[in-house]
Amino acid sequence: MYTIETPLAGRSILVVEDDPDVAFDLSEGLRLAGAAMVDIKASVRQACRRLTRSGLPDVVIIDHDLATEDTGTA
Repeated sequence: MYTIETPLAGRSILVVEDDPDVAFDLSEGLRLAGAAMVDIKASVRQACRRLTRSGLPDVVIIDHDLATEDTGTA
């Protein structure tokens, strides 16, 4: 048997998304694409606390239109 290396193999990913259905679907797709760890946070505040406690992931994916927060976009 052999393994196929994917671009996300072994990567840790932080997803900041306030819609639970979107967050779940995205995380499942990332896991299927080989991500080793996908952490979901529903707000920028939660994401910042996670970054402070656990350090930087390899990738951060953030919803540019979070319902209750300013994400820094115009």
